[in-house]
Parts: sequence; structure tokens; C-alpha cells
Amino acid sequence: MLAGDLALVAAVRAVASCGAPPETVERLLDLLDRTVHATAAGELTDVGLGLGLEADAVSLGDVLTMSERKTAVYSFVLPLQAGALLAGAPTEKVERLGEIGRLLGIGFQLVDDLQGVFGDEAVTGKSALTDLREGKLTPLIAHARTTDAWAGIAVHLGDPDLDDAGAAHVRTLLTECGSRAVVEELAQPRPGPRPRPPTGRTPARRSRAGRP
Repeated sequence: MLAGDLALVAAVRAVASCGAPPETVERLLDLLDRTVHATAAGELTDVGLGLGLEADAVSLGDVLTMSERKTAVYSFVLPLQAGALLAGAPTEKVERLGEIGRLLGIGFQLVDDLQGVFGDEAVTGKSALTDLREGKLTPLIAHARTTDAWAGIAVHLGDPDLDDAGAAHVRTLLTECGSRAVVEELAQPRPGPRPRPPTGRTPARRSRAGRP
């Protein structure tokens, strides 16, 4: 935590002393300030969900918003917009790059969540059991909770002793209920605003989500 505080102070100092025109420095500091607040909000939501706080009321849209705040804003939006500001780009282009970064960041997180359950550990370098054992509320799980397959998934989710056989069963259910397809669809690049996932319970094999 202390290392993170020191790094954040160093980042602010680096921006403030970057040598750009004063008006550009001011806009960069505003951008950094917004980014820090958005990221903190996303991380706080993630921690709350990990503790089970109000998890039952969280929708797929809520989880996507969390991904946007905790991942997209600082990993994609900030670098793109900061570079544009330093290059003297007009406001409309800075804003457009922010939207592109937002969508890239959400797509990145969606793919990462898919790999955390369905990925090949030898390729991704990350366990395909950890997210399930921790009961992580990813878009996959948020969607699955709206399907009739949820009862079969929930008994395994968050089990620290989940083995390969149990995980394989969960993956099968996530595929059959349509959750995998929905998240893969959301992760695909396409123009337009972020999709608004439907609410309400849907049959296990006929689950759908809105398109972007």
C-alpha cells in the first residue's frame, strides 16, 4: 500500500513537471485526478463483491461498469488521452480516444475473464481454477446467475477445494446456458455504444444479451 502511495505521488509529480505548456499540464492533472477516482471506485466495488456485499443485486451491466472503472480507465483511457493532450489534439479527438480506450479496456477485461475459466494455462500463464475457487463475480458469473443453470454452478463457485472435474462441470454449464457465448459476443469489437445487457431470468439454453 505504501509503495502504491509513493508511486501515485511520483506520477503526479512527473505530470506536473513534464515541461508541457501550463494549460496542457492542468488538463493532464485533471485527467489523472479523474482516473484515480474512477479506478478507486472500481476497486472498491470489486472488493465489496469479493466480500459478498450486495452481490445478489449486481447485474451484468454493473459488472461491466466495474471493469470499465478498475481496468479500462487507467490502462487504456488515460494513456490514450494523455498522449493526445501532449500532441495538442483537439478536444473532440481526445474525447473520441477516450471512448476507444474505454471499449478496448472492457474488451480486454472480458477476454481476461474468459481465459480465467476457459483458458489453457500453458498458453495464458494463469490458472483456470482460481476465479472459480475464489467465487469471483465476473461477467460470466453475473450472466449465469440469470439462467436456470445457476443452481448447478453456484454449488461449486467459491469452493477452495474445487478440482478439475468440478471445474469442467461448471465450464460445461456456463457454455450450455449461453453465458460463455454472451461474454464472447460482448468482447467482439464493433462500433456503437456499450451493450445494455437484459435483466430478468432466462431459460438456461436460450439466454441472450443485447448487442453493442
